[in-house]
Amino acid sequence: MSKWTVPEFTTEELRELRLNPYVKSVTSKMVRYTIAFKEEFWRRYQAGEKPVDIMIALGFKPEVLGSGRITGIAAHIRQDAESGNGFHDIKRPANKKSKPESENNNNTILNKMNKVKHEMEYMKQ
Repeated sequence: MSKWTVPEFTTEELRELRLNPYVKSVTSKMVRYTIAFKEEFWRRYQAGEKPVDIMIALGFKPEVLGSGRITGIAAHIRQDAESGNGFHDIKRPANKKSKPESENNNNTILNKMNKVKHEMEYMKQ
C-alpha cells in the first residue's frame, strides 16, 4: 500500500473536471489527460512556464488538483517526453516498449534456445 494518499474529488469537482476538453477520464482520485494536453503542457513547460500557471491556462483550478498532483503531472510528462516513446493517454509500464511482433517472436525463440543450451551444458556436467 502506498504511503502517499491523494484527496478525493467532490462530486462538483468531478463534474467540473469532466467538462475540461483536456481530460480523457476522471475517477474520485485520478485524472487521465489527453495527448493534446500533454503536448501543450510540455510545449509551455519547455518555454519556461511554471506547472501551476500552465494548469490555470489550460482550464484547471490548482486548488482542486492540489500541488502534489500538479508536481506529479509535470514529472510524468517530462518522463514521457524524455523517453523517446512520445505521449500516450494510458499509463504503460516504464520498462515496456512496443516492439514489432517479429522482434518479439525472435526474442522468444532466442530465449528458448538459450534455455535449452543452458540445460544441455548442465546435463554434460
